[in-house]
Amino acid sequence: MANVTPTLSPTLLTEIIATNEVGNLSNAYVLSNAGVANSGYSVGAFQLDLAHQPGARQTVENFLDDCGAFSAEDLGIIEQALLISGNANAFPQGLQAAINTEFATVEGKAMIDGLDAGQLNALMAYIAQALGNAQANARYAADPAFQSFSDSVLFQALMGDNANQFGPPNTFGRYIQGQTVTVGGDSLQLGDGPWNFQAFAAYEAHYSYVTASEQGASDLRRRRTNVVDLLGTHGLLGDESQAACLTIIQDTYQAVG
Repeated sequence: MANVTPTLSPTLLTEIIATNEVGNLSNAYVLSNAGVANSGYSVGAFQLDLAHQPGARQTVENFLDDCGAFSAEDLGIIEQALLISGNANAFPQGLQAAINTEFATVEGKAMIDGLDAGQLNALMAYIAQALGNAQANARYAADPAFQSFSDSVLFQALMGDNANQFGPPNTFGRYIQGQTVTVGGDSLQLGDGPWNFQAFAAYEAHYSYVTASEQGASDLRRRRTNVVDLLGTHGLLGDESQAACLTIIQDTYQAVG
């Protein structure tokens, strides 16, 4: 598989994901919880889910231990609460606020910025992986339209945000290569069909996160709208029309459950 360097800048990827995850960057330095079944407490512009990312969780726990603001009992409660998914009230009253006070310090912000930097590096590597997946498909060399979308900043931005929310592009990568994959219980293969934003959205529309509830469908519509709008602002949509992309978003990401 080709070793590909993304043309999407890390700065623009950070802007895209921060817009999707926290809106205002001041929200990056507080412990938050989306309150949905699979979400734990998160932190940072990239909203690292501490329940599911043990390395980030350990960094946070070490910081809170070293800062000297918490008793051994508090630290034990924090350790247990950060493992919990689906409960936005896992901390006793006041303890979450005390954590956010420490996160707001110079040292706390530096710790969180470090977590974000690590996640940014991982996402850029995942984008490179997705680009390599596209180049591994024989259509890349034979089909100019396939190559154009695969090389586009739009595709890279979409894969970066997808990876931040759903993880490495393993199944999606196999799909891009032309393999048959199972997504949300459905068997999918790109085959010789068009490879463009509509095809990308059609793939994501099979996610159970989208199909199971309007909450998930609405969230992905919001995220994809932000990606398209930001790239449109920067003049980086390539061959795709901003208006057409926004229509595709509204029509494609729909709950069916």
